[in-house]
Amino acid sequence: MMNPPTSSLRNLARLFLLALAPCVALLPAGRAADPPPPAVLLPPAAAGTNRVPFRRLDDGSIQIGKVRLDPRMRTVSFPALVNMNEGVIEYLLVSTLGKTHESLFRTEAEPFHIQTAMLLLGAKGAGKPALTNAPAGGQLSADDIRRASAAPLVGERVTIAVNWSHGGKTNQCALEDFVLDAKAGAPMRRGPFVFTGSQIFQGLFLAQQEGSIIAVITDPGAVFNNPRAGRDDEDNWKILATALPPLDSAVQFTITVPPPAATPASPSPPNPIPKP
Repeated sequence: MMNPPTSSLRNLARLFLLALAPCVALLPAGRAADPPPPAVLLPPAAAGTNRVPFRRLDDGSIQIGKVRLDPRMRTVSFPALVNMNEGVIEYLLVSTLGKTHESLFRTEAEPFHIQTAMLLLGAKGAGKPALTNAPAGGQLSADDIRRASAAPLVGERVTIAVNWSHGGKTNQCALEDFVLDAKAGAPMRRGPFVFTGSQIFQGLFLAQQEGSIIAVITDPGAVFNNPRAGRDDEDNWKILATALPPLDSAVQFTITVPPPAATPASPSPPNPIPKP
């Protein structure tokens, strides 16, 4: 495969570092004013253009670590494994450092690579909701979380599909098809998830620290959240194993970002009436 031209690589590096801005760890208050080395400000893999973990592929897509960004199809894809096949869940996907005891799938893909790919596609997250800012000198209370959970989620609506191969056949399901809504006695309602974007709290990019990628219950540290009613009933969401591949099976996640909404054209002003 041919290497990309130097100018293209530089442009990609600039875009990568700009998109990575939400992942930068802020300096704690009271730290010495001496500027730290770049490796402290950026995740190690991104400290210096020679170590940025992305490359342009022959088909025009971009590889960021284990994450592939396809600008033409507007998709972000990466490998994962079936992590659980029964029980109550609070997450649909976490990193290997996340809460694997309550997540349907797990992945070795880095959460900040996934968020970077989404930002490079122009996906809009929630910004900085109040839920990420605990009162001075205190932690978030249960009431704080309940109020935020009752509010509509802000962010880009995306569809998430899971693909896997078995017996020479390729299978695909919507991610929500693997989840049972116990109160409704039916699979989770079909529809999008929300790219809220993970937040920085007390100087840390939460998704990278906690491993939360796709949450069923509201989690401001997760990259994606579930917008459905009753999402914060922790006992309601269970694994629906009917179509689920066997435990530890390799699967592929594909997240599709809709194209930007077209801005309606302004009506042309009427032609002036000529004076006699």
